[in-house]
This record gives sequence, structure tokens and C-alpha cells, in this order.
Amino acid sequence: MFSAYDQQTVNSHAFWLQQNGIDTMALQRFNPNGGEVNRDGMAAKVRSAAETYGRKFYIMYDSTGWTAMQTEIKADWTNKMSALTASPRMRGKMAGRSCAFGVCA
Repeated sequence: MFSAYDQQTVNSHAFWLQQNGIDTMALQRFNPNGGEVNRDGMAAKVRSAAETYGRKFYIMYDSTGWTAMQTEIKADWTNKMSALTASPRMRGKMAGRSCAFGVCA
């Protein structure tokens, strides 16, 4: 999904998905410790848009160049993303728990 880091832009994408019968939107999450400040904010904007337009969403981690991924991804999911995935619009569920990229919270 293109990001101008603007809620209206993310909402427009969710609206277009709704209008075209596409049920699910994805967020590609890069290394959250990589120094870019808007990564956490984008996840919240995607959740908000999904809830507003009745779309499901999921989070996919991109580990390219992420050397400490094995330990940091667990901390990111537990400390940050699990709060966002408590949404009823979260796509992946296993035994009632939110899941992304093989990790369940």
C-alpha cells in the first residue's frame, strides 16, 4: 500500500478496496528499530482505515537487512503490534489469537 503517512490517503485505499470488493489490506512492516519514526504510526492508521471501511488487515514483516530480526521481531510483536491486532478487523486468527508471519499473540 502506498503511504503518504496521511490518514486520508490510507482511508482512500481502504475505501477503494471496499468499492471493489477486496476484503483484506496488508501492511508490510520493516525493521521497527531502523530509525524511521512513522512505522508504528502506519500500523495504527491501517487499523483505523480497516475498521472504518469494514476491511480485514494483516501485518507482514520484511526482514531484509534486519540482522537482529530473530529477537527483535518477538519484542516488536509483543510490545507494539499485539495492541493493534486486538482489533476485530485483524485477519489472521488461530485459536482466537491474532497471528502474523507465523507468530501468534
